[in-house]
Amino acid sequence: MSQEKLHDLLNYILVSAGTAGTATVTFWQNLDLGMSLFLKLISLASFVCFLLINQDKIQSGWIKFKGRFKRKK
Repeated sequence: MSQEKLHDLLNYILVSAGTAGTATVTFWQNLDLGMSLFLKLISLASFVCFLLINQDKIQSGWIKFKGRFKRKK
């Protein structure tokens, strides 16, 4: 096998491996991004549910908190 053909074969192998590696990394990055967005939506929904469940306690606590700053006559 000539030196030039060997270099062409190695170039082909290295370019193919680099392309496959880049595609794999891109796939994992896209998967990571999708999962992180999904988990942020779940977290937001969980926070909204927490607020709805504890709505009465939050209102009474807010009224007590505001009462501390009212001027006394």
